Amino acid sequence: MVKWASEGRDSRTFVRETLVTEENLEAVLKMMAVGVGKDVFDVKIKIHEKKKSDEEKKAADEKKKVDDRKKANAIRQIEERKKAEGKAKLAEKKQQPVQEEKKPLVKKPGDAARAAAEMVAAEKEVAERGKK
Repeated sequence: MVKWASEGRDSRTFVRETLVTEENLEAVLKMMAVGVGKDVFDVKIKIHEKKKSDEEKKAADEKKKVDDRKKANAIRQIEERKKAEGKAKLAEKKQQPVQEEKKPLVKKPGDAARAAAEMVAAEKEVAERGKK
């Protein structure tokens, strides 16, 4: 920014300040040369790197959010897979029939009394299992 000296200039028609850009730099320097040191440069430097680093920071934050979402999804999928495997194992166990021990009722021909006693014991055992 250039602050123009009011000495020798009509304050009603001449501006007090001018923003210096690449387009008007040459003309501003010529005007300052005519003023012979009466005009003042008010220099404020804007660093564009900060804006760039802000953009980079935003991009890094967005990348972190995406990575966090990916990790969360991966963990959720693993947990769901483990849960499904557990349910499958449980269902598999439920589908397996309970194998009863088969004992021959009659060991020797003519041993009917013993066979009857074993049959009664087997019926009691089955009844007890049914209660559980």
